[in-house]
Amino acid sequence: MRRELSLAGASLVVYACALVLASLVICGTVHASEIAGEWATQGNAAHVQIEQCSTAPSSLCGLVTWLWEPIDAEGEPIRDKHNPDPRLRARTVIGLSLLEDFRFGENAEAMEGRIYNPENGRTYRASLKLRDPDILEVKGCLLIVCDTQIWRRVESLCGAPPHGLNASTETLLTPNFLLAPRALSEMN
Repeated sequence: MRRELSLAGASLVVYACALVLASLVICGTVHASEIAGEWATQGNAAHVQIEQCSTAPSSLCGLVTWLWEPIDAEGEPIRDKHNPDPRLRARTVIGLSLLEDFRFGENAEAMEGRIYNPENGRTYRASLKLRDPDILEVKGCLLIVCDTQIWRRVESLCGAPPHGLNASTETLLTPNFLLAPRALSEMN
């Protein structure tokens, strides 16, 4: 009888430990809804709206919603001119899908998917990792060479542009102290 009680007690302890460990794992993971929102790229060159993909609701995608410099030297909207598909080179960068099919991979802390770079027309393997509620680590890789950027939630930026304005109006309203580093270096 004592042996049966000690076995029952031991299995109860094992069960309780398993529940505690499972709750730690669940509480320690990031959910896709925590990454969703509007993010400013490094240097505030663009804003990207991250949300559920329309074609795959279990994945996250990201669209360019704002550009620091939305107009080119000819007064035209910035276009996807480096796209490898000539038929897509006329589309504007605002509204472009930058992040595609991000899902949680083996590492539950990061989402894995693809990122498109309109500056060179290439798509890279990438990961998104939430470092803080307002800080997103974006890593793009080609083979073994990776580059990491830190994006910040737009709402957390001081003097964030008001929502609902178009890109050209937002650029005019952005205070000088928020100039992107590239724009500051051009002023000197």
